[in-house]
Amino acid sequence: MSMLVSNDVGISGSKHKNEYYVDPVALRNEIRIYKQNKEQDKNCTLHEELAVMVMKIAIRFTSRPCHSGYSFRQDFIMEATEKMCKAVDKIDPDDPRSPFSYLTQTCFRSVIQYIKKEKRHEQGKQIVKEHIYNELSQIYGLQDKHNPNLDQEQSDDQVIDQPTEKDELDADI
Repeated sequence: MSMLVSNDVGISGSKHKNEYYVDPVALRNEIRIYKQNKEQDKNCTLHEELAVMVMKIAIRFTSRPCHSGYSFRQDFIMEATEKMCKAVDKIDPDDPRSPFSYLTQTCFRSVIQYIKKEKRHEQGKQIVKEHIYNELSQIYGLQDKHNPNLDQEQSDDQVIDQPTEKDELDADI
């Protein structure tokens, strides 16, 4: 990766110690070059320097402590990079607002969307697991692992429904 990264693509070696630092001014210049190429050729793709910058933003953003506990960090990076590559087309390099902040916000939103998608997926898996467990417990008469006293409560209900000696004596009177 060191061959792809140089001072030409927004890395200031001595100024910033972080290897994933992207200079916002260099990012704006790369977007400007991409837009000029896009005007000439509508099927133009991101050139390597801009793609590396976008990837660095995604890697740096997903390395934050609030995202460190997730096991699917690589998926975060892929999803965020894809969304940011699509968002580059919407950026106006002459706009005074920072394209770096726009791409960072795009990265943030894509990570949040991915987390929500994974939670929905995990909930679906949990529902299926519970359904399978309930089916198997009915077939094999297994005790409910979430409520082990459930079988005891059912047997208490059965005892209550049966008439006792006192009920029989009351019935004779």
